[in-house]
Amino acid sequence: TIFKLFSSSLLFKIIVRKKYDYIISYLEGTVTRIISGCNYDCNLITWVHTEMQQNYSMAFRNKDEMVKCYENIDKIICVSDDVRKSFNQYTDLRLADKLFVIKNVINPSIIVQNSREKLNAEFLKKDV
Repeated sequence: TIFKLFSSSLLFKIIVRKKYDYIISYLEGTVTRIISGCNYDCNLITWVHTEMQQNYSMAFRNKDEMVKCYENIDKIICVSDDVRKSFNQYTDLRLADKLFVIKNVINPSIIVQNSREKLNAEFLKKDV
């Protein structure tokens, strides 16, 4: 993406512009890269929802830049034990002390159950 052309500190300065006590990124990748550029005393928290190998090349120039950005983050919240394990493996345990697991509130069994229900035909009409 075009964001890779600019440093995280410049992106933070342009996009965030104000000072906050806490900045939370609820999405890994580009948003985390931007908040990692914070240059003042602030609590930075980010969430990781996916395994590391899946799509980090889209937000970061390379793995070293990704790890460096995450090093600037105070707390990294993983949505599952598997995501935490993947993050630890991908970063060679360099950030293990910053990782916490808060399980995602989505219940997979309810999703599967709901997927078996028929959809209301009225819902599918475009003119409704």
